[in-house]
Amino acid sequence: HHNENSRFPSYGTPFVWCTLRLYLDEQLARKRIPTVAMITAAPDELKRRASRLASRLRKACGDKAEIRLARGESRVGGGSFPENALPTTLVRAVPTGCTPECLKQRLLETVPPLIGRLEDHAFLLDPRTLADEELPMAANVIAAALNQA
Repeated sequence: HHNENSRFPSYGTPFVWCTLRLYLDEQLARKRIPTVAMITAAPDELKRRASRLASRLRKACGDKAEIRLARGESRVGGGSFPENALPTTLVRAVPTGCTPECLKQRLLETVPPLIGRLEDHAFLLDPRTLADEELPMAANVIAAALNQA
């Protein structure tokens, strides 16, 4: 006897559909799935976020670091994404009292760790990896790390 339901694949839970709906509804996905929000952030939004972070850092760090904005690329890779580079505005910090390597190490030891990268004798932060509401905290954490010197 032919089962009436066999024409429809069984997906087990409605969870799959919820996830699919989120991905299909891009605006929702941007808000609710952090990685999607990071990857789809617009260059002008990133530049604005970088500027806000840089000005907070200048206030918080004083003469402990030289803070500049730099054009650069976000490194998106691993998992379901092949290595891709997306344009961004980076916040460049050159510490005056310690090496950029030392600053990077200190930030890795914070909870949660603040991840940046080293390039051209500077510690670089990509605003793509930080939400707007995380900027004040990021600035304070960096200032605290620089004050350890």
